[in-house]
Amino acid sequence: ISIESICDGAIDCVESGIDELHCSERFYCSMEGASTTWVSMPKVCNHFPDCENSLDECTGCQEGAVSSDLHMIRNQVLFYFLLVTGTVIMVLNIFSIKEGLATDTT
Repeated sequence: ISIESICDGAIDCVESGIDELHCSERFYCSMEGASTTWVSMPKVCNHFPDCENSLDECTGCQEGAVSSDLHMIRNQVLFYFLLVTGTVIMVLNIFSIKEGLATDTT
């Protein structure tokens, strides 16, 4: 097969489908014979089944995990809580340092 046939969304190696395996931009829902069904990688593990067989939501998805491949903190409520808490702590530290410097000069 030609190089253009690799990862083009169509199985050219009918027996093995090897020309479509390990394609980084596609998740294959099914590979049956010469037909393929695939979705783009951002649609994998997005809590919405895009494949007819819902395989994009159960293969390698970490349900309940704090982090994901895309986000250090996946839960938005936890993310914003930590963002606000961290900001408040930094502001309080800055004020305590300034206050400490002001009392040291006297």
